[in-house]
This record gives sequence, C-alpha cells and structure tokens, in this order.
Amino acid sequence: MNNIRALIILITIVFFSSCNKEEENTEIDIGHTVTFSVAQSRSTQEGTFDAGDAIGIFAYEPKSQQMYYQNSKYVFDGKVFVPATDADNIRVSSGTDYDFYVYYPYNSANTEATSISHVVPDQSNKENWQRADFLTATYTDPVVDYNITLNFKHRYATLQVIVTDNEGINQAKIANVQSASHFDLMKGTYTTDKTLSTKEMYLYASEGNISKFRITLPVQSISESNPITLSQGGQNSLEMKATATVQLEEGKIQDYSLGYKKTISINNYDTGGSVSGAGQYVLGSTCIVSASPKSGYTFVGWYENGQLVSSSADYSFDVLKDRTLETRYSSYGNWTVSVSANPTSLEALGGTSIITSVASRTLYINGKSSSTETGTPTISLSGSTNGFTLSGNKVTAGVNESSTARTVTVRATYSGVSNTCTITQKGGNITTGDWIITVSASPEVIVPAGGTSIITVKAVRDIYIDGEKVGTETGTPSISLSGNTGGFTLSGNTVRATNNETTAERSVTVTASLDGKKSTCMIRQQAGVKTLGSWSSWSNNSLTITANPMTLQASGGTSTLTATVNRQRSRTIYWNNIATSTETVREDADVTSATNFSGSATGFRLDATSVTALENTSSSPRSILITGEYAGLSNTVNITQNGGTTTEEYVFELSSGQQVNFVESSGGIISHSISSYVIRTVNGKESREDVDFTVSANVSWITPGKTSSSVAANPNTMQRNGTITFKQNGSNKILLVTVTQKKKNSVDIEN
Repeated sequence: MNNIRALIILITIVFFSSCNKEEENTEIDIGHTVTFSVAQSRSTQEGTFDAGDAIGIFAYEPKSQQMYYQNSKYVFDGKVFVPATDADNIRVSSGTDYDFYVYYPYNSANTEATSISHVVPDQSNKENWQRADFLTATYTDPVVDYNITLNFKHRYATLQVIVTDNEGINQAKIANVQSASHFDLMKGTYTTDKTLSTKEMYLYASEGNISKFRITLPVQSISESNPITLSQGGQNSLEMKATATVQLEEGKIQDYSLGYKKTISINNYDTGGSVSGAGQYVLGSTCIVSASPKSGYTFVGWYENGQLVSSSADYSFDVLKDRTLETRYSSYGNWTVSVSANPTSLEALGGTSIITSVASRTLYINGKSSSTETGTPTISLSGSTNGFTLSGNKVTAGVNESSTARTVTVRATYSGVSNTCTITQKGGNITTGDWIITVSASPEVIVPAGGTSIITVKAVRDIYIDGEKVGTETGTPSISLSGNTGGFTLSGNTVRATNNETTAERSVTVTASLDGKKSTCMIRQQAGVKTLGSWSSWSNNSLTITANPMTLQASGGTSTLTATVNRQRSRTIYWNNIATSTETVREDADVTSATNFSGSATGFRLDATSVTALENTSSSPRSILITGEYAGLSNTVNITQNGGTTTEEYVFELSSGQQVNFVESSGGIISHSISSYVIRTVNGKESREDVDFTVSANVSWITPGKTSSSVAANPNTMQRNGTITFKQNGSNKILLVTVTQKKKNSVDIEN
C-alpha cells in the first residue's frame, strides 16, 4: 500500500515539472535573423553584387569581448545577403550589442577576423579579374533594424595599361608584383607579402588600335622593375618598361600608358655598307640596328651627335626616345714600301750594311682622309745570296775570296707590296796561313765508375789579302778517338767512359783535325775496384726424401729417413760501387732434423726419422708411404717389406685304443684317443697348434664319439661289422676304426 502511494506522488511531481518547462520555453527570446544590404556597387571594376556572391561575417560582442559568430557565410539573393545555412544564421536577441566585421569574397579557410588571407589569381579572363577584388566593411552601431546596411571599402587597386598602336596585341602579363595580403578586420589594417610573381592581365577593351588591359592588385608601386610583356596570341612577345613610377591607391583605377612609338633614324654612308633596323618602335621595346660593310670597308661604329655609342655592327638598345644614328666606315689607300741600304758597297774583307724600310698607307673614314698608318716590312735577301747573311735589319758580308765583285738584292715586303735595293761587295786576292789547332779535355781523368769529359777544340789561322795580314779566321775541327777505345764513346764534343770493370787503368786519345792539321790530348780512366755484396737468404728449390734401406725383410727391421733440400743463394758483384752482375751458388743440405715426417700403415711404426716394420706373417709384401714437409716443400718415399715364408705339417693319428675292435653281442663301449695338430713354421720359427676333427659311423648301431663310441646289442644271429671314420679339419686326413660284433647266441620266444 505504501509503495502505491509513493508511485502516485512521483507521477504527480513529474507532471507538474513538465508543465513548468513548457511555460519557460514559451518565454525564451531566440532572437531575430540578421540580413545585410549594401549601399554601393560591388567593386572598382564594374557591376554590382550578383546573386550567389558570398561574404564572410564575424559578430563580436564588445561587452563580453567574445566573438560569437566566426566567418558566417551570407549569400546575396539579388536584394540582400542571407545566411547560407542554418549554421551560418546570425541571430540578434533583445539587448544584444554586436559589432560586425565583414569581407568579400568569402573563403571558408578564414577562421580568424584578425588574419584574413586573400591571393589574387591570374587575371587573363573577366571572371578571374573580378575574383581578384577584395572589400571590407565594419558596422559597430546599435542594431535597430535587423537588416543592416554595409558600406564596403575597396582595399585593392586596379592598374589599367593602355596600349596604342597595338598591332593586334591581345595578351599581357606583368612581372614582379605582390599578390597576397593578410587583413586584420577589427583594426582595419593589412600587410602584403613581399613574395613577387608574374600575373596575367585581363583584356578589358580593344577597339581600333587601342588595347586596354586591367589587373587588380594589392596597393604597391609599379615601376620599370615591373616589366610588362605584350604578345599576339602568345607569339611575337615584346617586353616593355615604363619610364615613370605609378603608386597604386585603394579603390582607384590608375592608367599606365605604354602605347606610343618612337622613331629610330639612320644616316648611313652607303658607299661603305648597308644598314637595317630603322623605323618606329613601341616605347620600352628593344631595337637592333645592324650594319654590313662592303668589301674594302670596315665598320667603325654607331655615332649619335658625333659621339660613339657602339663599335659593334649589331647594336641593341631599349627604345625610350626618338634617336638618329650615324654609321662610320673605314677604308685604306694602297700600301707603299721604301727600302735603302747604308752603305751600299762593302769591302772584300766583309762588313755590315744597315737596312732602313717603312710601309705606309692613308686611312679614310666615310671617304675622307683621317690619318696615315705605317707598318714594318719584312726584309729578305733574294738573288745570289752566297756570302751574305741577314739578321734583323743588318746584312753582313763575309770575306770575298774571289777577285770578282758580288751583289745581293734586299727585298722589303708588306701586305703583298714590295720594293728592293742592292748591296755590292768588292772582289780581292785573299790567302790564309796554316790552321793552328788546340784540343783539351775536362776532366782529363775520369773516375772508375765512369763519367764524361768535355772536349774543347779551337782552330785559328791568319787571313791575308794581297799578302798582307788583315785578320784571323776561326774554324771547327773534327773530333775522333784513337788507340784502345774500349769503354769510351764520343758524341759531339763529349767523351763518355763506362764503368771500368777491370783492375787496370785505361785511356783513349782524342784527335782534333782540320784541313790536314791535327792536335791530340789523352783522357785516362782510373782502375776499377771490385767488391762483393752480402749473400742473400737461402731460397729452397726442392725437397728429396730417402729411406735406407728401402726394402725391409719379412722378419721386420728399421729404415732410416733422410731429408735433403736443394737450395740457392746469391750476392751482387759491384765494380766501383755499381752493381754489375750477380753470383749464385747451389747446394744440397741435410734438413732431416727439421723435417716433419708423416705416414701410417698396418705393421709399420714411424718414430721421428725412422720407420720400424713388425714381422710380416703374411706371404704378401706390404709398404708404407712417408711424406716429408720442410719450409713449405714436400716429397714422399715408399718403404716396402717382403712377404713372410710359412710351412705347415698336419699330424692325425690314433694315440690310444685299437684300430680293430671286437665287441660282444650284448654291445659295449669302445675307447680311443686321437692326436690332431699342425706344426707351423713361419720365417723359420716353429709352433704347434691343435686342429679339430669330425667323427662319423657308417652304421646306425654305432654311436660315434671323439673319445669313445657306443655299440648297441646285436639282435641278429649273424656277426656284423661297422666302421668309425675320423676326419681332420684343414688337411682332410682320415683315420678308420673297425668294429666287429659277435652274433646273438639265443633266440627270444614270443608268448
């Protein structure tokens, strides 16, 4: 009963509690959905917000300093921005005071109001160009109407490049621009990444010969460090640079004109060559002017206002203004060569004449004389040059041994042009005295090990003209060796002695001769000294193993082992401390004690350096192979033992008992003893060995045995005979024992 009462009370409490909860829910203020409208067009480019455009909203309560809504996505429905999903819905309750921080375009990755990232894309089409725009808005007033009007601020700028005389230009890109920024919506500030990149530009308009390209970028300076590349469908690219700097400003479209062209003119000296490259060029583009000189002309350079600007035939430069260039070509007149000799006549005894020569031509610039160029001709002798020599600009005449005068032609040549002059030498009657020859050797004594001696020779004679001495003349004698030249050789003026491998001094005579005149000197070499080097270590060649005796008797014995190594050693023979040959000796050395012997066989025993054979009782010979090892060498010897000699004599006889036995008819026992053995002689030694035997009977009434046999009773009335046979094993010898049994004397009568 108490349990039922408690259950009723519990149900009542739950019922009233449920009623109270419903009353509380009906009083909760769940707030109003906030929508947003805009007070101006969407962007600096063109148009307004389109249906489907999305913004990101952060709702911050200053009182609690909490961010209640983070990056709520609101989508434009054509009139206002509404929540994209229930999760994005921002509700404002009575008494709530929010500050709203808004940005466009929406990016789901932006989760912090203080760090909103935006990167401009390539803007080669309208869609990407409009996506590059970035706007922010802040609303901090009290919320009186749940549709909040936003005043967006354009944070990026648009650069418009106007290209005149476009010649079909339809693509553009700009280099080295900053393209990414990070915004703090609550402070209203942003920073731009310093990373530089190249971005495609949007062809905004093209009409007539004017093209307009636009690109939206973070605020920055655009200058000549941001070259703009223009092209026709990706072909014929042209890179242009501006001459002024443009500072971009938020929310503005700023023009950047590159379109006008400049004129490049060339004043050419047509006689000297042809040119190309003159014409109109787009400002900032590259111009290349080229000059091709004609035959006989050399391009000097490009001049502007009388000043040299390039000495290269191909001159490349950026077009920044109108320019007039002048070409200059050089050409030359023909070379002329002058040559003269001083003196032009030389005496019969000889002499020297100095040659003076110069080449010159006129240098013309664009056909006008500019300067004179000189050159140094090459001088040569031509005609009969016997007796004359040329060195530099000097012609020297030797002694004229003829009474007839002689001449030589001197030719000066430069660049294919030449001129000549003549030098004459007088004739004379020239005679000479005898040659005086001297010869010497240094050193005169060469050491035993060998070496060289330098031979110095000189020949001098007087020169006479018409019997009067006018000077001397030197000659070059020939050199030869004579006497015992063994060990000596001559090369040029050097005598070389080889190593003297004898104990005696040796020498050679050096003879210098010229025109039948001779002079000599002697070179000696000291006696040689022979010494011997130390013997090298022994080098082993082969190992020989022997046994004495090689064959052992069957009775046994010992063979002695011997090991002999064949070895050699050498030493160097020196003459005068120079190795000249090698001496080698060989020997056979006993190395038995140092040799390791091994080997085994039945009946043999190896002890150190001997092999002992036990007695061979077999008739077959046997052997043992012994291996000897010494210092890495090895060899073998085979020792043989003769087979043994064995004789056998079998003995098989009745040693007791009767060979013929008579037994009563009643039967009985016959006793006998058999001697059975072999006498064996091995290698002269005799031994005796018992030999077993078998026993059998030829009748069934005899039971045979080795020491006694049993005879059964004779049931017959007739005498009967039987034989016991003994057979020796090994020899098969036989003994016969005869048994005769008497007949039965009475007859049994059956009942």
